[in-house]
Amino acid sequence: MPYCQVSEDVALYYEDIGDGPPIVFVHGFGTSHSVWENQVLELSKSFRCITLDLRGHGASDKPADGYTIEQNAKDVYKLIKSLDLNKPIYVGWSLGVAIAIQFAELYSNVLSKAVLVGGTPCWGRLADFEYGHNQSDIDSWLNEIIENRPLWTEGFVENLFNKEIDSTTSTSLFNQAMLVPLHAATKTIEDSRWADLRPYLAAFDCPVLLLHGKHDALDSVEAAKYMEAKIQNARLVVFEDSGHAVFLEEQTKFNEELRKFIDQ
Repeated sequence: MPYCQVSEDVALYYEDIGDGPPIVFVHGFGTSHSVWENQVLELSKSFRCITLDLRGHGASDKPADGYTIEQNAKDVYKLIKSLDLNKPIYVGWSLGVAIAIQFAELYSNVLSKAVLVGGTPCWGRLADFEYGHNQSDIDSWLNEIIENRPLWTEGFVENLFNKEIDSTTSTSLFNQAMLVPLHAATKTIEDSRWADLRPYLAAFDCPVLLLHGKHDALDSVEAAKYMEAKIQNARLVVFEDSGHAVFLEEQTKFNEELRKFIDQ
């Protein structure tokens, strides 16, 4: 199994499939590299597709600390450098979007393009940003995840979608989420709730495609519109029938939009 050592005590699991220009796929909170398998199946015919498990997720190491957006961005950068990827395309979903925004601020002239799927610059509501979640709701979620992790996780998976999904998909996502240790899950949420990445949106120095579900219950489509207005050379595509997981609910359209952007 391939691993990349990103610090003395943390190695990230990754998969590297196909040949051609590199694409790095970064999953969201509580999932793993496997959420991208349909995109990898299609794109690896002409691209080198790298999918990874963030620290605390999937088959990657699960240390006591380091569950911040900034540390995740540094981890992704170390993976890119370790694999000697030249100007990769970045595709990130949810937490992967927050990581991309932080990445743009930390590292210039690294990415050739970025695709931001179902994300926001402020996950928690701040005084001057109304599109985040109420901080009182986040308090409740933290209490619920500690009191009954499986029950909270069932609700989390359900909220990824606009429409009811089949039981096999929900079970797969549930199992992925339960691989994240409780300490990693709560620390990630605590870091994200106060994060304000808006000042970094101007740091993108490459074309950006925003793909967002109209009915996203986790990251408001209004946040995507905000990002489109603040990121230079950005374009937003709204998926009318999707919630948070647009690449699963409208898979064909998602793949078409992704491939069109990549080929431009």
